[in-house]
Amino acid sequence: MNFRIRHIRPVWGFRPARASVAPRRLRAGDRVAIVSPASPYRLRGVREGAMVLKGRGLVPVFGRYSDRDDLFGLYSASIEERVEELRWAFSEESIAGIFCTAGGLGSAQLLPFLPYSVIAENPKVFVGASDITALNNGIWARTGVITFDGEMLEVRWGKNQRAADRRSLRDMVDLFKSRRPWGEKPFKRNPDAPRCVVPGCAEGVALGGNLSVFTSLLGTPYFPDPTGAILFLEDQEITTVEFARMLTQLEMAGVFDRINGIVLGGFTKRPDHPDSFYPTIDEAIESMFAEVRLPCVTGFNFSHQPVNATLPIGGWCTLDAENCLVEFENPLGR
Repeated sequence: MNFRIRHIRPVWGFRPARASVAPRRLRAGDRVAIVSPASPYRLRGVREGAMVLKGRGLVPVFGRYSDRDDLFGLYSASIEERVEELRWAFSEESIAGIFCTAGGLGSAQLLPFLPYSVIAENPKVFVGASDITALNNGIWARTGVITFDGEMLEVRWGKNQRAADRRSLRDMVDLFKSRRPWGEKPFKRNPDAPRCVVPGCAEGVALGGNLSVFTSLLGTPYFPDPTGAILFLEDQEITTVEFARMLTQLEMAGVFDRINGIVLGGFTKRPDHPDSFYPTIDEAIESMFAEVRLPCVTGFNFSHQPVNATLPIGGWCTLDAENCLVEFENPLGR
């Protein structure tokens, strides 16, 4: 990899590039929109997710393109229709939060057409993961409004996965209703044992999500200024070679020169035939991020894990890498 060696820097020299705007917390009785900015979804799973929201005191309202069982293809609807659905969700005064059905592909297509002035004037809880990483980071980059990398609404029906998804949704809604600092709560059900890659302490706004999607925003107006950030990265179905290439791209774009720390999630569902002449992704993490020489931890459960934590993109985060401690302030207004 041959990253150039850096000196460990004092975190007070790297402040966030912009101030964040907190959406208000959710309350019992709030109406929340269900939207589909990316790929088709399984309606049965989405309806079950909506029932979980109901059980937590919210009132789910399906968007025009998010209650269909005849979907096929790459996208849930056309670009115009998906933008229209998001515009409705952000502009409708009776809607307090927005939940995405599924990831997949297509979120980045919407970025040039989103009503950013409407979003800035109506900051709401907006949550999704995987391909929704493009919207989470793009919205923060253009408006400063905090968004959330969290559980998708579609409940998966694999072995043991259905119960895990329902539990993650319940935990997430409870966080959205909380008045107190989140602290370590998003990771309270982490089935893995986090470990320190590079010791050190840092603080800053949380950015990132899915590595492939986040990296694809480089060079666009929707890539967030990473100055003073704690960068969260995870992915699925990538090889060690692809992992290394994307890190090299982030390095050459100067991202690692400007952030304060790194938190890594799972790298799941890897191909059956990994790169035979290369180390595993876990082995590459140890060597490559040691060269970056920023406080770094790995093994946290967000985005594609069986049980998913919720991250506030643009929310304030503190990292104690040596003790594998990642904590958040409350990213929500009252």
